Order: sequence, then structure tokens, then C-alpha cells
Amino acid sequence: MDKIKKELSQYKWIYIALLGVVVFSAVLRLWGLGNNPFVADEFLDVNATQGYHQTGVWQAWDFNQGDVSVRDNPDSDKRAWVYRWQVAQVLDHFEPTEFNFRLVSALWGIITTIILYFVTFSFTKNRWIALITAFLWAVSIPAIELNRKVRMYSMFVPIFLIFSWSLFQFIDSKKKKTSSLVASILNVNWIYLVLVIIFGTLSYHLHQLTGNIIFVLFVYFVAMFVIKRKEVVARRYGTYVLIMLVGGLLVKLFVPNLWEQFMSSLTFFDNHWNYIGHIMSNYWHPILGGVLLIVGSWYLLTKQVDERPGVWVVSSFFTILVSAIFLWNRNVGPQYIFFVQPFGFMLVASGVYALASYLQSKLGSRSVFMIVIIASFVLLPSYFYFFQDNNTYHINSKADTANYRKVFLFVKKNVNDGDAMITRNFRNYYFSGLNIPVLDFGSERSEEKLKDEGKVKKIDVVDVEKMIAQYPTVWIIYSDNDEKFITKEARLYFMQHCTKQNDLLVRGKVYVYKCE
Repeated sequence: MDKIKKELSQYKWIYIALLGVVVFSAVLRLWGLGNNPFVADEFLDVNATQGYHQTGVWQAWDFNQGDVSVRDNPDSDKRAWVYRWQVAQVLDHFEPTEFNFRLVSALWGIITTIILYFVTFSFTKNRWIALITAFLWAVSIPAIELNRKVRMYSMFVPIFLIFSWSLFQFIDSKKKKTSSLVASILNVNWIYLVLVIIFGTLSYHLHQLTGNIIFVLFVYFVAMFVIKRKEVVARRYGTYVLIMLVGGLLVKLFVPNLWEQFMSSLTFFDNHWNYIGHIMSNYWHPILGGVLLIVGSWYLLTKQVDERPGVWVVSSFFTILVSAIFLWNRNVGPQYIFFVQPFGFMLVASGVYALASYLQSKLGSRSVFMIVIIASFVLLPSYFYFFQDNNTYHINSKADTANYRKVFLFVKKNVNDGDAMITRNFRNYYFSGLNIPVLDFGSERSEEKLKDEGKVKKIDVVDVEKMIAQYPTVWIIYSDNDEKFITKEARLYFMQHCTKQNDLLVRGKVYVYKCE
């Protein structure tokens, strides 16, 4: 307790600034949290969580019918259930609104601001770098956007960060030197093993991208072997490299299913350069962010008393980024590279500190140091985002995503008893209680499974004509993203035989047709 009091007293201005950063982070994540409608995969989390809230079973909920969904996809419904369970607890006490569904994600984003400060300080032993890192997270556009969605990524980031930190502490936080090779191999800090197991398991549960830690470990061991090649300790890292190579070979030979599962997530020498754009979208200008990233990497690798934490941070960031560009077998998306952002912030913050320290030493003025730090707070983030017409706080008809809240409000106002719909049913949150028959379509699952649920993979003219023959009025609602699940002939049929609805509520990249 005395140590904590001394810390707070000695560095009170740092902690006052940190408190301000945390408050700012909270405002940016909580302000107008329910303004924008749900989009994309948010609906999957909403449906699964509401189903658990209503029944205690991980089964998607159909808001339209007011009952569990006929959709049978347990792997999707149970995915990242630890995160969804927290959302369900909120629903036990509050109404199922957009704000309340997203509240857990926002809180994890705020908590990450605090975690990131202390993890960064542990790696760098520098409070200024830790403060700048926390600030960069607080104002990060990708972080704010994902922290304001019902997705597990908000929890995945801090859990992976703690897992990574605890793994480094386990491997290399012990100071004792040993001459024996066997003793040096076992010279780990066993105290952290429990944290490694707990947070590693939880991180993998939240997302399989946790597996990238294998690449990070390998690169770190190789890098330390090269750096320490003239010292006895190099044998330790060289042995770790051999153990990992032999371990991989043994898995391939004796656990082929696990090996194939791992390899199926990779594709060699792909071209996903857009991930660099997602990383640099945090900054006012990508060149500014890139230069500070390189300077910060140099600083952590060459100017620290102990180079190991710096090597770990640099290895974590660049290894995962390079893997994302050339190895990941998945669509490019900001949510996938999201978990490596904190390591990038550490490097950029280190670059800012290195620049400020250099100018202070050359000009001999402490005020120069503070000017650089303050300037980084003002000039580095991409503040213009907050003044755009379409962002995470508000959208209009020119937004990249449809406003399903308004679209289905229009349909609910105009639908009559006996009508039916053709639409993606997983968005049924916005036609809650309508109790209308729906022909659902679009999925990556097999046609056999979809048929059992009364669903089709792709809408064609025959499907539309059957619905029109069965119901007096059929409403067809889809967005431009849904067009891959609708044949060209069916879309042409809509235009020729149905009435396209034109209303202030139906704007943007969405189509509403009324077929009678």
C-alpha cells in the first residue's frame, strides 16, 4: 500500500492525465451508443444472446416470431459464449435496446485503456510511453468502432494482450543466469504459467486468431538467438527454436487432424496489403504513423536497458501483420487485425517519446519535450473522422451500410395481415413481433441444412412466384451485400413485376419491393 501511495504521489500528474484519458475513452465509446442501427454480424450476437437470455440455452432467437429460431447452427450460436454471457446479464436487468446490447463491448474498450497503460509500462518501464499508448487507443477510430458493436473483438483484444504479456513474463522475466543448457531451458518464471493457461485458453475461446502466438514465439526466439549469438544464453533460444520445429513435425506425423486444421487457416504468399491501411487508419496521415512506428521500433530495440521486452513487442506487431498479409486464409477486415493494434500503439508511442527526448537533449529544454508530447496528442489521431456525416455516431442515406431500423419501420407501418416477406431473417430484431411468414435466404451452410429450416441458399424466380401465389402481398427487402444470394433473373423479376418502394425511410444501399 505504501508503494502504491508513493507511486501516485511521485507521478500524480501522469495518473491525473491517465484518468483524463480514461474518461475521454469512456465518452467516445458510450456517447450515442444506440444511435446507429445494428449492422452485419452484430445480428448474430444479438439473436444468440437474446435466445440465451430467454431460454438459458444457446439457440438463436427469432424476434419476429417471439420464439427460438428454426435456424439450427449451434457452432455459431455458442461462439464466444463467455462474451455473450456478459451481454445476457445486461439483458437480465435492462431492455434489449441497441445501447444495452453494445454496453459490454464499450466497457471492455474502456477497461482496455487502463490495461494497455500498465502492460505498456511493464514492457517499456516508461510512464510517458504508457500514457501515450493509452491515449492512442482511446482515440483510435478502429478501436472506437469495434468497441461500439456487439462483437467479441472488444473482449478479445485485452485478453490476448494479457495472454501475450503473461507469456513473455513466463519465458523471459526471470533474471537468474545459468550456465547449464538444461537449466537455462527450464529457467522460466513458473509463477506466470497459471496466467498463461487461463488467458491463453480464454483468448483462443474468443477467437482462433490467438494461434498467431505460435509465429510470434518462433520469431522472438530466432531474433533473440541472433541478438545473443555471442553469449551463452543464445543456446537457450536456439534450443527453443529446435523444440518448436521438432514439435511441429511431431504434430504433423502423429496428430494429422490438428495439423490439417491449422494449415487450413493459412494460404501461402497471398496479397492482403489492405491490412496496412487498416493499421494506419488510426493516424491523421499514414506516413506520419509509419515513420513513428519505425522510430519506435528502433528505440525499443536499441535504447532499452533490457532489449527483450522491445523484441517481444516488435515481434508481436510485425509477425502478426506479415502473417495477415501473406498467410491468413480469410477475408480482409479491420476486425481481424484489431488485436494487434495495441502493439502498434506501443511502437508509435515509443517513437513519439524518442523524438521528444532527442529534441530535449539537443535543445536543452524540458518545455520542448512537453510540446512534442502535446503535439502528438493533437496532430497524430484522425480527428476529422468525428466530423464526417457517416461514422459510428450517426449515419445518413449515403452510409456504406443500410439503416435496417428505418427500412423495417417502413415495412411494419405498411404491412397487412396475411402478407409475407422475402428477406435475410437474421435481421428480425427490426421486425420484432410482426409474426409474418418469411422466406429466408443466404448462408454459407449446405443446401440440405437450409432446406430443413425452410430456407434457400439463393433466391430465384421460382421461389418468388411460389411466394406470390401463396400470399396476397409479398415484401422483398435486401441490401446490395445480399445480391450474391439473389439470381440476376430474380432481381430483374422484381423490377418488372413488383413495385419499388420510395420513402424517406427507405434510403441508402437497400431495396424494398412490394409484390401483389
